[in-house]
Amino acid sequence: MGHRWGTDGGPGIRSVKEREGGGGGGAGCEEVLVQRVQSAINHANVPLVVEGADGFLPDLPFHLIASGKFTNVGLVGGHCTNDGGTFVGGTPTQFNSEDDIRRLLFTRYSGVTAATMQRAFELYPAPGSPFKTEYERASQMAQDIVLGCMDLQLAQALCSRGVDNVFTFRWNSPHAVLFEETPFKGVMHTSDLYFLFDGK
Repeated sequence: MGHRWGTDGGPGIRSVKEREGGGGGGAGCEEVLVQRVQSAINHANVPLVVEGADGFLPDLPFHLIASGKFTNVGLVGGHCTNDGGTFVGGTPTQFNSEDDIRRLLFTRYSGVTAATMQRAFELYPAPGSPFKTEYERASQMAQDIVLGCMDLQLAQALCSRGVDNVFTFRWNSPHAVLFEETPFKGVMHTSDLYFLFDGK
């Protein structure tokens, strides 16, 4: 007899809602799942585990892509317009200078040197154009660190190998509930999930 997998549980499987003390499955499970994912992203400092040559992840992903150690497969990759607001490490009022970016954003990543920070400040110019505030500047840096550059790097590498089905996208519709709570984050990380789960 097989096991049935899904949000409504099954033999020996309890749904997220049941573990939280509610009824089995149904509306609300997706909300709990999304909340847990967002909480982990916002509050945890979970390091990437590189397992070595025989492991599932033998090196950092950008090293693997740059060295051509990846499989030719189709790709649909993208990110939300303002993903960086989720990963920047603060609110707009906390970002007033480059020192704030160093303290709130760069300290989240081990091994970032002073030279790397200086180069980032050169690549992402001080407020004026295109960034209106230090928060916008830092958010774009965070987005590119976590998501944006990796999508494009992999897409370009796959296209250079002649892979046909390579698509990138930018999701530009905000998660209505989260946007109402924190409008300064814009089209934040996981905004697409709101639509995937029909606004639940």
